[in-house]
Amino acid sequence: MNTEIFLQSLKRHEGKLFGRDEEVQQLHAIFEKAVSEPSVNNAFAVFLHGYSGSGKSMLITHALQHNMPETGYFVYGKYDQQRSSRPYAALTDACHDLCVQLLTREKNAHRETDLKSKREKAIEELEETLVNDFLLLSELIPELGTLLPALQAAAGGAVVPGTFQFDRLKTALINFLASVAQNIPIVLFLDDIQWSDAASIDILRGLLKPVEECTSKVKLLLVGAYRDNELTSGHPLYEPVSTLEKMSNASKIHVSDLTHQSLNLFIASLLKYEETPDVTLQLSKKMHERTHGNIFFVLQFLEMLVTTEILQFSFVTMKWGWDEIKLLEQTNATANVTDLLVTRLRRLPPDTALALIIASQLGNRFDAMMVGYILKQWQDHTEGNLDKDLSASRILHFDPGEAKEDEGEKDDDSLAFLKLPIQEGFIVAMDNFSSGSWYRFLHDKIQSSAAALVSNEKQKSELRIRLGTLLLELNNRIQRQHEKESKLQLPQQELVNPQVTVSAVTKAKNKARKKTWVVLSGVDLLNMEVDSISCHKKRLELIRANLGAARIAASQSAFFPAADYMCQAQSLINHRLLWDRYYDLALEVFTYACEMAYCCGDAKECLKLYQKVRGYRKSQEDSWKASYIAMKSLGSEARYAESADIAFEVLNEAGFVIPMTGATPEDVGMAFEKMLSELSKVTDQEILRMEEEAIDDVSALIWNICSASALFVWHANRPLDHTFICCNMTLRTLRLGLSEYTGQSFALQAISCVVMNHFDLAKRLHGLWSHPEIVQRFTGHEVEAGTMAAGNACSGHMFWPLPRVADGFLKGYTSGMKTGAIEWAMTDAGCFMLTQFLAGTPLPVFETDCWVFVREMKKYGNRIHRPMCEMYLQCALNLMGKADGSSLTILKGEATKEYRMELIMQGKTPDEFPVNVAWFAQLMLSYYFEDFETAVDMAVRHEDFGGLDWPLVWSVSHPYFRGLAYVAKYRLLNASKSTACCGWFTKRKEATFYFKRAMKQLDMLKLYAENGLINAIHMYKILQAEVASVSPGSDPKEVVGLYGDAIRSAARSGFRQDSALAAERLGVYTMAFDKVTAKFRIESAISDYTQWGASAKADLLRSNYPDLDLPDEDEMSARSTSSAGSSRRHRVSAFSADSKHQAVNLTAEICD
Repeated sequence: MNTEIFLQSLKRHEGKLFGRDEEVQQLHAIFEKAVSEPSVNNAFAVFLHGYSGSGKSMLITHALQHNMPETGYFVYGKYDQQRSSRPYAALTDACHDLCVQLLTREKNAHRETDLKSKREKAIEELEETLVNDFLLLSELIPELGTLLPALQAAAGGAVVPGTFQFDRLKTALINFLASVAQNIPIVLFLDDIQWSDAASIDILRGLLKPVEECTSKVKLLLVGAYRDNELTSGHPLYEPVSTLEKMSNASKIHVSDLTHQSLNLFIASLLKYEETPDVTLQLSKKMHERTHGNIFFVLQFLEMLVTTEILQFSFVTMKWGWDEIKLLEQTNATANVTDLLVTRLRRLPPDTALALIIASQLGNRFDAMMVGYILKQWQDHTEGNLDKDLSASRILHFDPGEAKEDEGEKDDDSLAFLKLPIQEGFIVAMDNFSSGSWYRFLHDKIQSSAAALVSNEKQKSELRIRLGTLLLELNNRIQRQHEKESKLQLPQQELVNPQVTVSAVTKAKNKARKKTWVVLSGVDLLNMEVDSISCHKKRLELIRANLGAARIAASQSAFFPAADYMCQAQSLINHRLLWDRYYDLALEVFTYACEMAYCCGDAKECLKLYQKVRGYRKSQEDSWKASYIAMKSLGSEARYAESADIAFEVLNEAGFVIPMTGATPEDVGMAFEKMLSELSKVTDQEILRMEEEAIDDVSALIWNICSASALFVWHANRPLDHTFICCNMTLRTLRLGLSEYTGQSFALQAISCVVMNHFDLAKRLHGLWSHPEIVQRFTGHEVEAGTMAAGNACSGHMFWPLPRVADGFLKGYTSGMKTGAIEWAMTDAGCFMLTQFLAGTPLPVFETDCWVFVREMKKYGNRIHRPMCEMYLQCALNLMGKADGSSLTILKGEATKEYRMELIMQGKTPDEFPVNVAWFAQLMLSYYFEDFETAVDMAVRHEDFGGLDWPLVWSVSHPYFRGLAYVAKYRLLNASKSTACCGWFTKRKEATFYFKRAMKQLDMLKLYAENGLINAIHMYKILQAEVASVSPGSDPKEVVGLYGDAIRSAARSGFRQDSALAAERLGVYTMAFDKVTAKFRIESAISDYTQWGASAKADLLRSNYPDLDLPDEDEMSARSTSSAGSSRRHRVSAFSADSKHQAVNLTAEICD
């Protein structure tokens, strides 16, 4: 009776705090700031630290959850020492909680109009934010499918693990929380962050920084609680958490134990002495001496006093009384809070206590249905004379006289064991879990005390082994049930109902989450006691279990835990024995371990595992997958030459004949002639009617290795090897038939043909792959459609108008994002942005789109195309006059530290591609702003470096700008030659040198233009006019005519920036003999530059020619206003088709 009255009294005090007024006021002030601070698109944070049991969680719940506005959400996640290796564990629980609240509060939304509108807006923005990452995020938060049924119905493809996936998930979680918080105030409470993972800390850091995807205020308050006696300087998370606490929008609150005065007020209120608190002074003093004011210890101490009848309730006075003498004796005898809890737990019936022991091994929260199942299996085993030493009575040293009677132990209810623990306040239900069978321990001390009930280390080890084994058996049962259900087909009428489909998918994902919990918990328990498992057969089973756990972890982008599982799998049996006796299992384990090392960014470990697979392989094909993974891992670190060497080994084993030391010109010539010979034997119609290649896993792997090796040798600046690989890819297609990989083969071969000056063959190959019949055959799948679009765009750079090229790259990017092929998506994004810049897309539009792709590349750690986009973005910002503005935030941030211009200029990065791009970007920018000396220096560096002058659109621009720079240098030398008194001969010789270099670039452009590279024609004409302007004896009328032809060619084709440049150069040229023409042309250039968005360049022209009375910025405002509309129209056309950049300047013969 005393216990029941005491528990009722505690419930009445759940909403009361004593001695926490200052902390509550601080929390209220921080929350108000987080909700009302204007123009902030990042979260605020407060971190509470103190000893275990000091009341941190109670303080947060009272101060924030109980005082949340009706339109706000309080979400909760708790890190668990048992699950500390699983990334985002508490964060995903909190996101689950948020989804449940968004779903369940809809029932009352008709009475809360404001909440309903905000909720609907939040869901709409969520759909837009998660369109690319829904599939990935819904694997962790199945309720998203119910919340966003439109995205669930549209979700397709598969999440592909890779080096980018971990960062992708991290960003998706940030965007999910920030997107909802734009409309609804959220308090995100994460408890026990001393047990969190490093990835979760990165999430918090990302939320505390400005979230670029959010355009309005993020009303989000992060609340973190941790034990400062555990998170010390030696803790791996000490520095990350300290960094978070030092951020400008973060606060820190220390939660100390209660003072004697505050403790006395609490006890007086609890024991009904509110009006006479002096009565409890001695009692509270004794308790404070023993508990130091730790509120959790205080409650357990009071519970012990009630149980031992030292503290009794009087129905006469309706107050509590106590025996001072017994109190003194008990106070001196009490050890610590764990002992108190263990004593209380031992009074439970044996099977009930055993259930809590089982639950304590599974974590702070547990599925009671599963615990009940395990308990039943446990009882069946012991009753069948199996392992009687593990019976509940033996484990607990059970004394029948100590135990309470379990009113429900004769009940058939499978959850009857929960009744007493709930009544005693050991566990509570988790209302936010839809299954209704999830519970959690009220406090970590209760969980650890339940585990401490088993004091014998041998029994503890055997218990974990038995429990892990039962969990894996349960998983097998779930798997069999799943296979049985998967054979059942939904009725046809249900299939057309999207709500039924969404519900079924969400239900399936919830089942998968339960299966994940079972498998990982079982494997973790067995791994803890691996030294006690000596049976060879059981170790083999544990290897397979660790492999399964790794696959589950990887499916949730938890690559580091997956790698840990694979390390454990490798350590269970001697490697040589495993390979000799269980070859298939060993091959699977080491290959997957190699993949996980790649996903974790550990190229050294990946290479080590690849070499082990290669050393033990029974056939060559067995190691090819590991070879491909090692290739990608080395490529991600820009070690392209090493990656190519591995690729060449595999390709030679697959039947290609590729020199390991690199192809020579003779090798390339022979391969090219062989490819020409084979192509000459078949007509286009015969190729179109070829049979399709039977693609299996091995052939798909070979094609992927071919494509990757072609990319890597390109970035390694080995054009001979690239051409050689392309020839072999084409020969393979002609020999085996068409496939979805033929597009890459023909596209790359078309580029190589141009390098070899076989323009007609390049046109033929491109025309074949873009033929409607082929397109129709190989666009049935998202991956194939994306590959098709990007491949056509790649070769289409030579023969298509640029908007059509950009459209192809955009389709490739979209496909890659949907299917998880992030590497290719980022490549297509980089190509898309460069195409847009060089096509003359208005700079404001280019800037907006470029920020998006730069952030995407930063998000996924792209090391190849991100610096390229950043350099072109830097050019755009300088031309717009925004180089010193706030939009440079990203360029000055962490993403650019590796690729700062200074480092790239010094060649300190192993990746040659960004160096090449950086030099060319600086060349182009210097030329526009008339820093011709720097432009020439960059041109010489770029050309002598061996820049890839392949006829892609950006590479076509290379000889164009290099030629312009050389002409400018020649002009400068001639001007100084006429005024210098000495060194005349040297300057003349130098001028001749640069003139010859300019002619070389002109000849290169002429070759491209004459052979149908339509995007090079206007460049050739502009450079031709520039060369003519400095040629000795040239006729000014002819030069003016060449400039005029170049201006018309660029303008009619839509290259506004090149039209402006040609007009500027013509104006400068005519300045000496025709001021009227000069003014007209300079004014025309200013107009075009302004419409392009290059206002800084337009201002430079005005300042250079003040005598021409050029229109100022106000006079150009009307044109600028009209250009805004044309910019938007231009943007639409650049994303769709060929409404601009038609090759109207081409002759009929070239057009044909």
